[in-house]
Amino acid sequence: ANAALTGCPPELMPVLVAAVRAVLEPRFNLQAITTTTHPVTPLVVVHGPIVDHHGFNAGPNVFGQGNRANATIGRALRLVLQNIGGAKPGETDRATHGQPGKYAYCIAENAAESPFPPFHEDRVGPVSAVTVFGGEGPHNVNDHGSTDAEGVLHNIAGTMATLGCNNLYMRGEMMVVLSPEHADLCRRAGMDRRAVGQRLQELARIDVRGVSPGNMDRFISISPDVFAELPEDGTVPVLADADGALILVAGGQGKHTMVIPSFGATVATTVAVELP
Repeated sequence: ANAALTGCPPELMPVLVAAVRAVLEPRFNLQAITTTTHPVTPLVVVHGPIVDHHGFNAGPNVFGQGNRANATIGRALRLVLQNIGGAKPGETDRATHGQPGKYAYCIAENAAESPFPPFHEDRVGPVSAVTVFGGEGPHNVNDHGSTDAEGVLHNIAGTMATLGCNNLYMRGEMMVVLSPEHADLCRRAGMDRRAVGQRLQELARIDVRGVSPGNMDRFISISPDVFAELPEDGTVPVLADADGALILVAGGQGKHTMVIPSFGATVATTVAVELP
């Protein structure tokens, strides 16, 4: 019924079912994601042959309007969370501001223009799949000047390293959606997905010397291993390890990349799409 309300075509039902199964995985932490004051919501990423077969947008304007498959899957999942899960805005959903992704938030991986193996293959194998990620809205990284991977990754890391993100003290994952042009610079440098994540983990450090005393007390109580004994330079990595950087390629032409901070207390979950 929720799918029908969005105009979701019947042939996309297996994708929606996979997305619902994914958010119900305990490690995704759906209850916290749907009740927090933080503007987090499930981002659905579609992978594999089903992307082209059913016309999902993985290219230009991938986070934007104009594609029925992306729009209806994103919206249908939101209606499921609201009408079945009870995530009513202002009631059980206590988001202070929310974000546009709470209306519909679905993209597809641009595997055709990615120098890396498809994101989902080492998780569920070479099948059609859906990944759900508990994230904020995408934060743009504009880099038209860098001519090598190191320059682009420095710029991306600077966008990741912000005082106001949950990842500062709750750690957890961040998703980095590289444009094909930025991804190609990584390819030229001989970097695989793991190497990109490792370099971002090294570079994305937050200067916490400006943190207010009240916030510092809170951070120490939540993550004493990170904040109880700060290094002399007053910076901490935003990611606990390289695996915390979820790297995939999507979008069209243009030297932009999207950084998506997470809720922190959530793990991206990938589920195979079970086709009839």
